[in-house]
Amino acid sequence: MESILHPLTFGQILDRTFRLCRANLKSLLSISALPAVGFLLTLLAVLGTVLPAVLPDRGTPPSVGLGKIVLIVSVSLVAMVGMMLVFALYQPAACYAALQADLGLPTRFREAYEAALSKLGRYVWLNVLKGVIVAGPFYGTFILLVLLSMFRARAAGSGVGDVLAVVVPLLMLVYVCGMVYAVFMMIRLALAVPACVAEDLPAYAGIRRSFQLTRNAKGRIFLVALVVYAANYAAMMIFEIMFGAIASAGALLFVTTHLSLTTQIVAASVPGVFFLGGLLLLMGAMWTTFVVAFTVVYRDQRVRLDPKPTPHAADWIG
Repeated sequence: MESILHPLTFGQILDRTFRLCRANLKSLLSISALPAVGFLLTLLAVLGTVLPAVLPDRGTPPSVGLGKIVLIVSVSLVAMVGMMLVFALYQPAACYAALQADLGLPTRFREAYEAALSKLGRYVWLNVLKGVIVAGPFYGTFILLVLLSMFRARAAGSGVGDVLAVVVPLLMLVYVCGMVYAVFMMIRLALAVPACVAEDLPAYAGIRRSFQLTRNAKGRIFLVALVVYAANYAAMMIFEIMFGAIASAGALLFVTTHLSLTTQIVAASVPGVFFLGGLLLLMGAMWTTFVVAFTVVYRDQRVRLDPKPTPHAADWIG
């Protein structure tokens, strides 16, 4: 594809995102297979830990003791860290492929992940910094508020009801403000990964570069993300409605034909596998479109802000 050396309008950014995704759909979706598999394994690990602890055993109510709670929390934390590492690897790999695609150069799965693995420590640290910046103030304020409320209640001898009457509204306010802050900071950090990949910047420098590139462009980035999310959400809803209709027809068939339970389970597992595969495919498409969209915005901002932008690959991919 030809190099674009002029600022893009909002519509042109969306159009270029769509064109890049369509022209490189196979390679981009293959790269998204890693987080899809990671998500599936994480889901199975968490469900495999939680369900045995909460489901009744032969009609006996389950007893969730301290040991089970510690196990569930530990598995959940390990799963969260694992997914963070997976996305720390996936995002730069997909971004590398998107940058190459924007220059008309195809990228294979192995090439993209080799580029990400070569600086994995940098990208892991970048994800950690982004998480601290986006969620740190919210969780810090939340924990501080709870601790102060407990201390206040113990010191004043107040009842639980009196404390909750004050704490609950404050926690709701903190939650709303935290969500607004998180969205704002995610917009400011949206171009950090493309900046690190394209300009070979360390993690903290990539964050500073994203702050610089998103100045006076936060509204456009938000609208791009909103449209991409809406398109993916619509596709997900259509898929779920179609599968729901198929599942309803299958259930009606089972009722009218009086098949055995074993046959019903085997017959239902086939569309279940297709549903899970389609769901993971749509999730991979969603991750891909976000990465490509932010990469297009990144390049557009470089054209707008850099004095002499150049079409050569050496200047876009460090």
